Amino acid sequence: MRFNDMNFSDGHYVQIPTSWDAQEFTYRFLSATPPWVRTIMQVRNRVVQKIGFTVQPASKSKQLEVAVGSSVGSFTFTEVTDEHVIGGHKDKHIEFSSKFVVTAAEEGSTSARGGIETHAQPQSAVGKVYLTCIWPFHKALVPYMLRQVDIKP
Repeated sequence: MRFNDMNFSDGHYVQIPTSWDAQEFTYRFLSATPPWVRTIMQVRNRVVQKIGFTVQPASKSKQLEVAVGSSVGSFTFTEVTDEHVIGGHKDKHIEFSSKFVVTAAEEGSTSARGGIETHAQPQSAVGKVYLTCIWPFHKALVPYMLRQVDIKP
């Protein structure tokens, strides 16, 4: 069986101020990560590192930078424009990318649309098991985190 034929993909969207571009939306989303989510991710990193996943040490910097080449954990930004921010990671078990998108407001609207589109592919049997187990949590956590974003301009 070819593991890279299996896809895990989704998209979640919210209304955002018309003044935000994709960098602002991405920054606010990632800055809104609750402490309990960071704790879960630290535990996750300790566990998956033992089975060969690549994990990055926690950032010592308190300042999040949304720029090509900068990282948040194992997530590295590869493309940054006003309309979207793309980043992801690949190791021997999984390849994933997320695209933070901002769609301009329609004429007369007071809000734009921001979203996160995630795509992941297992690269091994371990990756398939991991994604099968973690995907339901991802599908619950991303909408929760979107609701935590402070949408005040």
